[in-house]
Amino acid sequence: MVGVTVDDEYENNQRVYTTTATFSTCEKMPLSRRRVVFRLTSMDGRRYLIGTDSRPYPVFRESNAFPGKAGDSILKKVTITWKSLFPMLLIIE
Repeated sequence: MVGVTVDDEYENNQRVYTTTATFSTCEKMPLSRRRVVFRLTSMDGRRYLIGTDSRPYPVFRESNAFPGKAGDSILKKVTITWKSLFPMLLIIE
């Protein structure tokens, strides 16, 4: 499951959207690609796009946990941030 928030604010008299998606994964390898676009599918089947084929590209950050206690989570947490003039885009099929 991916959690997504879309915030907006005005910068230089222009509306700017910040889309943030977070998820956890058991994959421990670091994401090495740049200039990527993320496609998300909602529970009702609608698909959304985070990013486009031009700048600004989404930026992702990883938090890879190696816990010291047996009960702590070992999942890697990934945060995707896209700051653009567009909100998260609905894919129309």
